[in-house]
Amino acid sequence: MVKSSDLKNCFDVQHNSQLPNNGMSIALVSPTFTRLIVRIMKPLKKATMKDVAVIDIEASGFGAESYPIEIGIVLPDGTRYQSLVKPEPTWLHWDKDAQDIHGISRLLLLKEGRPVQEICRDINAICNGVTLYSDCWVHDAQWFNALFTAARMPALACCRAIEYLLDDQQQARYQHTKPHVAKRLGLTLHRALNDAIAIQNTLRELRFIGEDQPFVHQGRFTMAG
Repeated sequence: MVKSSDLKNCFDVQHNSQLPNNGMSIALVSPTFTRLIVRIMKPLKKATMKDVAVIDIEASGFGAESYPIEIGIVLPDGTRYQSLVKPEPTWLHWDKDAQDIHGISRLLLLKEGRPVQEICRDINAICNGVTLYSDCWVHDAQWFNALFTAARMPALACCRAIEYLLDDQQQARYQHTKPHVAKRLGLTLHRALNDAIAIQNTLRELRFIGEDQPFVHQGRFTMAG
């Protein structure tokens, strides 16, 4: 534990120092203060490595004509969001091979999908100013932009690659680790919310953060309580 006398001695040494007061002078003058900073910074470092916001998007297939069909988002506070997307009139592309993977039919989207304007309003409401991390950013960013372009609405969140969060070793382990995490949580992959939860838990495991969160349910909108 840091004693009050340590604090006093640290600040007295800094005050009496002839070095410029540029922040570095503290570490150079006072080893005690250096130790104090380390003790203070450790919990701050952990705070910066807590869960991140994650997005996953299922799509009609790949390529320039493809479009989003399901959105899944999980936030650090436990908020979970998922919605099927009703295709726009000009969204005609459909890849049967992709359907075999995610199991979502175009007929289901037409019957149960929600308009892009509603989904974009939801995303802006719960993700205002948030960076949403994706493990397939090249495609998810394209579909994320397509969603907001179709809604004629600016996105208040941004989509970014998970590679920004992982070092080279962690990136090499990611694809192998994710299926094991999903299996442990009882998640069927290739549905948007399930994938987002699996991604968040995999990132936590690779970055040595806490215990896995249990899967609650696959609902349209679940707020952390």
